[in-house]
Amino acid sequence: MDYRYWTVEQTSAFMIKTGVPKTAAYAVKDLDGIKLVNFDEKKLGWFEGFKIKGEILEKIHTAGTIAQKEFAATVITRAARQFEFRKMNKLYAYRTNVAQELLSTEESYVQQLNLIVKLFAEPVMTKQLITMDQYKKIFSDIQMILSVNEQFLQSFQKVISQWNSESKIGGLFIKLAPFLKIYGEYCKNYPEALKVLKELGSGHEFFKFYYSQIRNNAPDEYKNFELTSFLITPIQRIPRYKLLLNDLLKHTPQNHPDFKDLSNGFNIVSQVAISVNEFSRQHEYIDKVNELSERITDLPSDVNLQQPGRIYQKDGIVLALFKKKFVPCHCLLFSDVCIFAQYKEAMLSKTLSKKFTYKTHFNVIDMKIEEVKEEEMPKTKELTPETTLKITSGKSHIFVGLKSKADKDEWFKVFESAYEKAVERKKVFEDKAIEASKQKAEVAKNMLDIKYQSLRTTQTRKWSERGKSVAQMSCVEKWRLAQEAKQSMAEAAVHSRVNSSIDMTVSTPVCSKQHLSSESNISENLVQSVSIPSSPKPDSK
Repeated sequence: MDYRYWTVEQTSAFMIKTGVPKTAAYAVKDLDGIKLVNFDEKKLGWFEGFKIKGEILEKIHTAGTIAQKEFAATVITRAARQFEFRKMNKLYAYRTNVAQELLSTEESYVQQLNLIVKLFAEPVMTKQLITMDQYKKIFSDIQMILSVNEQFLQSFQKVISQWNSESKIGGLFIKLAPFLKIYGEYCKNYPEALKVLKELGSGHEFFKFYYSQIRNNAPDEYKNFELTSFLITPIQRIPRYKLLLNDLLKHTPQNHPDFKDLSNGFNIVSQVAISVNEFSRQHEYIDKVNELSERITDLPSDVNLQQPGRIYQKDGIVLALFKKKFVPCHCLLFSDVCIFAQYKEAMLSKTLSKKFTYKTHFNVIDMKIEEVKEEEMPKTKELTPETTLKITSGKSHIFVGLKSKADKDEWFKVFESAYEKAVERKKVFEDKAIEASKQKAEVAKNMLDIKYQSLRTTQTRKWSERGKSVAQMSCVEKWRLAQEAKQSMAEAAVHSRVNSSIDMTVSTPVCSKQHLSSESNISENLVQSVSIPSSPKPDSK
């Protein structure tokens, strides 16, 4: 107990315990905060001599020091407990808020899914406003997603209704994990849905029905929603799960009963979110490429922006040097090619239009990015070496001017990153090509060995069945045997080349030529090894 709240009797008892004589201890008159006590001088008057009185006072001082130390320890312990209690209360309050947000957003999400299914998908199917193929592409697995999330919402509501500091929700997301694959399929189909909606056009009966339904039957907060806004909702939900679970995990102590399940649930959702984000990035890239394809004119046939595997990196307005003059260009950097297109001037003014004309392009793997030196800087008032880059590819080069040094540094980093990734991809490609060539050569060798062994067995049996060994054969029979062996080995070599042309992922022309040459040499050597020294071809007679 805090000594500041002791009674006189408690103080006297403590002093006696610490060595203060009883007479002095009972001389306590009242308590006085930090001084601990005040004494009745009359009761202490019988102590004669300064030394004895001084010893008594020293013991009293010692008792006060001990009491203060014990009080300090008590205060620190109490403060620590109060701090921990406040911290736990704060974490509990934060976890409660995040859980409530998860619940409210889930309820809103399921409500939107219900609107899509009940107001649009099911009536459209009944009225047959579109074909079955169009229906599947537009609505995909939306009904299955609704069913899964309705059950998830019910379980979540049950947990929240009994919420306390020990409540657990991580297990709910672990149970949801097997069904999250549906979201991946839905994401893959989403571009097809947009394509079908674009083909139908706003004047189609399908859209007339949609606007009628949303105007007459949808809640007020959704009356201005386009159908695409509803359809993209499942794609946006997974990243939202990840964000809220991450927030919840940060405010959950490691000794909490839900920490392990919450961590596992977060990891599962994160993996799905990566796939969804990758899809979103690719979808944005496709939209960007389609937009740029429509804006660039005079693009060579060998420069296809929609090349499979091509990844968008960056684009923007730069000044590029053409014919000793810097002109505004749009620079389009992809994973394997960098394209420069010059802006066209508008027909009725000198402002830049949204269209541009192809000027040149560089393969990223061949590009060399350099900062410009003062002596090689073209004469211009618009730019300085601090804001200019030089791109070299073989014997050709181009100077690229940016607005500021910060812009130049940013582009320089993006160019270098694209080049390094291109070099890495090339190395991986070459390693795969070498490995594929080795595999093909091994397959061919094995097939030739098998054919050779089969040939030897067949020919030996064939001639032994005639009742003769090779030594007993005539010159004509030996010559025929050699010809049959040579023809069979040639057929085996051709057969092995055909069968070993399996669909490898990568291969190189150099490797293929070496492989064919090795096959030819192998077959010739094998034929020579089994050929019997032939006699001159016998007379037809």
